[in-house]
Amino acid sequence: MQKTVYIDMDGTLANFDKMAEKFVGFNGKDFKNLEKEFMTPEQRARQKLLFKAIDENPHFFKYEEPYPFAKQLYYECKKIFDKVSILSNYTPPKDKFSNLYEVRVHKTNWIWEHIDPTIPCSDVIITNMPKYWYATEYSWLIDDMIRNINMWKNAGGNAILFTDWKSVYQKLQLLKKGRIR
Repeated sequence: MQKTVYIDMDGTLANFDKMAEKFVGFNGKDFKNLEKEFMTPEQRARQKLLFKAIDENPHFFKYEEPYPFAKQLYYECKKIFDKVSILSNYTPPKDKFSNLYEVRVHKTNWIWEHIDPTIPCSDVIITNMPKYWYATEYSWLIDDMIRNINMWKNAGGNAILFTDWKSVYQKLQLLKKGRIR
């Protein structure tokens, strides 16, 4: 079977937190991996403000800075997996569903500009559907969101939580050597 890896964009390849800081004055790290029921009222209000700013500025993703290791992450994955795709999620509010098209264009162009202009469109997946829909027993997800990692694993996929480049690189090397499957 073909081994596929899906790499998240925002927070894994692109510095989402830095862009959020520019837009709203805070980065959301303190609530990024919390479920709503565990957030304080202040954290919920800040999350709502951040999502509103993004919904009102669909070009937000166009200006994210790539992490210095972004290309290396992509190319390390190409050495290990049969197929490498970028899987990024954006769920627009019901009254701004047209934002999804604009966000897809900006994110795809960002990937071609900062990662590799030869990545086929079929390997750039910008969706409003849950990421776990792509999970199989032969697929991997590299993502910075614990919620996405857990849902992916529950759907039968394999996953690496992105916390920093060094730890992800080490896990990829173990995968390459066949020490983890």
